Amino acid sequence: MPANDTENVTENVTENAASDLRRWIEVLDELELMLATAAEAASEGEEPDASRRTAVVLWKAPQGLGPIPNELVERATKLAATQQEAIRELRADMRQNRQEMAFLDAVPSRGASDRSVYLDVNG
Repeated sequence: MPANDTENVTENVTENAASDLRRWIEVLDELELMLATAAEAASEGEEPDASRRTAVVLWKAPQGLGPIPNELVERATKLAATQQEAIRELRADMRQNRQEMAFLDAVPSRGASDRSVYLDVNG
């Protein structure tokens, strides 16, 4: 292979690697922003809206990116762990909501009896 062809191939490989790196950085930035926004809202006592939480849980790396560049593996691993924690928290919230609904469903309706009905919210 002539020297110019070798240089062109090397240059194309380098450009492709740089392009892949930029695309992966954009993807990780997007996931990081979603996770940070959801965590910030929760830490301020706000519930993140359902679409934001769903986005965090259902997020998948876009197709066609190729393997993650070595220099981004540590960052991606940390983001994956953060995402798994968000999923655990969402599941815990869902269990809590189901439990509260079960408690409410256990309270007799007002018209079912002439007796007073009390709901023990403390215990």
